[in-house]
Amino acid sequence: MKMFFSKKHGMVVLLVALFFPFFMEFPASGASLQAIQERGTLKVGFFFHKNYENALAFHDEKGTPQGFEVDLVHHIAQAAGVSLDIVSLPWKDGVTLSWDPDFHWDLFDIAISTISITPERATVCDFSIPYFSTGQVVVVRGNLGIIVMEQLQNHKIGTALNTTSEEVTKNIFGENSVVFYPDVAQCITALYAGNVDAIVADFAVIAENPLVKDGTFFVLPKSLSREDYGVALEKGNKALKDLINKVITQYKEKSFHKEVHW
Repeated sequence: MKMFFSKKHGMVVLLVALFFPFFMEFPASGASLQAIQERGTLKVGFFFHKNYENALAFHDEKGTPQGFEVDLVHHIAQAAGVSLDIVSLPWKDGVTLSWDPDFHWDLFDIAISTISITPERATVCDFSIPYFSTGQVVVVRGNLGIIVMEQLQNHKIGTALNTTSEEVTKNIFGENSVVFYPDVAQCITALYAGNVDAIVADFAVIAENPLVKDGTFFVLPKSLSREDYGVALEKGNKALKDLINKVITQYKEKSFHKEVHW
């Protein structure tokens, strides 16, 4: 049998070979689910809040990671048939790399740490379905006598950089009234020291703080927003995303899904 192969046909084959990958849906640079399974470990980027206990993710007395989010990623790793590798990171330039367009997803495969799902972040990374619902709240020192947000005019408000709290605080109080800190822990320290009169933070993050429980801090009775937490992962990693969503759905069915309102 004779086979005919013209230059025209050759060009078509070459173009298909060059552009075929762009029609496929797979991660650009990070590890696919298959690669994770071949490696045998799931690398999870985690930011553990310091200076206070957070029920979602914290270290116990022995330094072992504990909490709802830790349990969740253990189940995700188990569902993938691999072991779990927790990569402890700062919030800024750590977990926030998830929505940095220049990040190559080489430090971790997924990230979880009270990450709010936002349209802006979702243009860069993918998110799982929500596993936790909460909102931003205003926290003041209990001895100030402030009980409503309107009393905070001409006061300094602390918030953490690169968080949804930052955007909410600037929108409500104006940027000139806001003092920015690297993370929520430093906001709490500043509030306790009297460097600011109030802070804005996720209620889920602040709720377990001992200073809230003993009355040193007072949470104003009004939520500033409604937010959902999700697992962040690289765009196009469909098989991994489907696996994560399946695990979260099972959590919801077993009533493990968390929702916190103030």
